[in-house]
Amino acid sequence: MKKESYKIRRLCAEDIFSICDIIGKCGVSEFKSCFANIAAEDNPRSTGMAVTFEITGIICRNILFCKKEICSFLADLTGISEAEIYSLELMDFAELIKEIIQKKELRDFFSVVSGFFLSGL
Repeated sequence: MKKESYKIRRLCAEDIFSICDIIGKCGVSEFKSCFANIAAEDNPRSTGMAVTFEITGIICRNILFCKKEICSFLADLTGISEAEIYSLELMDFAELIKEIIQKKELRDFFSVVSGFFLSGL
C-alpha cells in the first residue's frame, strides 16, 4: 500500500489510552530487568547494544498479545480497515509504525509526561 493511499490523522487525547494499552502489553514493565541484568562494562556502546537486544526480545515475546490493539489503532489513525492493515506488506507495515512513532505530537506528549516523573510531579 502506497503512502499516498492513506493519511495518518493527528493524534488526540483519546489515543493515549490505546497507546498505553499497547505499550503495557508489549512488556514495558519488563524493561527494568534489562538494565539490572546487564553487567556494568567500560564500553557504553556494547552495554547499549545489549540493552537494546534485551528490550527487542521483550517486545518480540509480547507483541502477539497486542496484535489486535495495534492493528485496530493503526486502522483508526489511517482510515484503512483492519483487514487492510493485516494484509500490508511487511515493509509498508514497518513504515507506518515508524511514521506514527515519529509524529511530533507523540514525541511532545512523552516529553511532557517524562518531565512529570523527572520533576517528582
